[in-house]
Amino acid sequence: MFPSDLRSRSYAAEPLPSATDDRIRAFVASDAAANARLELKAEWILIVFAGRMASLAVREKSEANVKAGLTALALIRGQVDLRDAIIYLSILYDAALRIGADADAIFQSLADLDGPMIRYINAFPARTAADKAAMGFSAIEEPEFTYRKNW
Repeated sequence: MFPSDLRSRSYAAEPLPSATDDRIRAFVASDAAANARLELKAEWILIVFAGRMASLAVREKSEANVKAGLTALALIRGQVDLRDAIIYLSILYDAALRIGADADAIFQSLADLDGPMIRYINAFPARTAADKAAMGFSAIEEPEFTYRKNW
């Protein structure tokens, strides 16, 4: 079951990594996640989680964190405007490249999942480099790597 006691703004402000990341990662990896009916608040939290996983992927050089972030976005069913989730694909793709992973393969590994976000996840690697980079985030290297919104 999704940890319903969370709020996206307070979660976004937590140190990276946090125990909340672990709770959401456990939900995303669970069999129940694929069939969960998520409320609007839960979908926003999954978007925040995806962004946090992109930053952690670079810090920890972890393909698993990239995939966890993508899986979280794949669980979004449209309670939020999908465009708000799509922009996070850019930093997950960038994170995969920064750690030397095959970003295209990681994105394509979710092709068997279902949901409205899958077509965007599958199509993202085919976008131009300029399009992938123009999603409104900056990579901050110091003191610890993180992606920050430019808006």
